[in-house]
Amino acid sequence: MSKTAAEWKIFKKGLGEKLGKNLKEPRLTWAAEYIDEHGDKLVRSSGNLAIAFQSNSFEY
Repeated sequence: MSKTAAEWKIFKKGLGEKLGKNLKEPRLTWAAEYIDEHGDKLVRSSGNLAIAFQSNSFEY
């Protein structure tokens, strides 16, 4: 879980850098390119986390 959280944190930081500091005029093209380049890794990481939870689930 900590690996996935770290990857989300890195992704969020990178996305914020691409969007820029001017919230009224975000750099959406740069942000879209960043998501395109890095989104698959985030999806895989989240999928692995879901699988880990499913394989370690307990019945109460």
